[in-house]
Amino acid sequence: MTCDYPPEALKNKIFEEISNIRDPESGRTLREKKLIDYIHINDENVAVVFSPPNKFSLKSTCVYIGKKIKQIIIKVCPGKKIKVTIRHHKYEDEINNIISKS
Repeated sequence: MTCDYPPEALKNKIFEEISNIRDPESGRTLREKKLIDYIHINDENVAVVFSPPNKFSLKSTCVYIGKKIKQIIIKVCPGKKIKVTIRHHKYEDEINNIISKS
């Protein structure tokens, strides 16, 4: 199965889908909290960078959000290489490592 969206439509679709993920700590969506920093798409790859809900967020919360983002991208556009990363978190290297292996 491949991705049938043109790049800009794919970017919008991914944004719409991942924007509805809820932060388990606050119950607010990623859109409400403005946690999606950017989405980059090319022929083979989709990359999403997000920020933690707050600077004291639990690692488990950030891993949960990252894995949910990745699951949605796989559903929306199978066949693309996916990279989901968090930034601005004390343990971002550890969190990114866990997300990448999921």
